[in-house]
Amino acid sequence: MIFLIHSGFPEAVHSRAVERYCRKFCIRCNCEYVGTIVKGGSEGIRLLYPETKSELLPKLKQLGKHLALHGELSGEILAELATPERLEGEALGAIKRYVGDGTKHPYWDGLLKNNSAYDKRFSRPLTG
Repeated sequence: MIFLIHSGFPEAVHSRAVERYCRKFCIRCNCEYVGTIVKGGSEGIRLLYPETKSELLPKLKQLGKHLALHGELSGEILAELATPERLEGEALGAIKRYVGDGTKHPYWDGLLKNNSAYDKRFSRPLTG
C-alpha cells in the first residue's frame, strides 16, 4: 500500500505520526507497505496559481514513474515533496508576522464565515 498524507500545516513533521500509523496499519492488515508521501501546506492547493501547481504535479508524476520502474518510492523525491520538514528562520518569522498574536486567522475565519460557523469557532466537542 502507498499512502498520501496532505495537510494544511506547512511543516511535514506534523504528519509523521500518521505516517508511522500507516506503516503499522499495513503490518496489522498483513499487506505490503510501499511508503507514504507526505505533503504539508496543501490544504489550500485549490487556491494555488497554475504555475505553482505545475511544480507539484510533475513531482508526483516523477515519483510514480520511479515507482513503476524501480518498485519503490524515491526517497529523494519524497524529501522534496515533504519540504519543509520544519519551518525555521525567515519562513517561521513570516508566519509569525502573518498570524500575529494568534488572534487573527484571516483564511480560516473567512472559511468559517462562509459556512456560517464563525460564532462556533471556539466550540469543543463532547463538553458541557
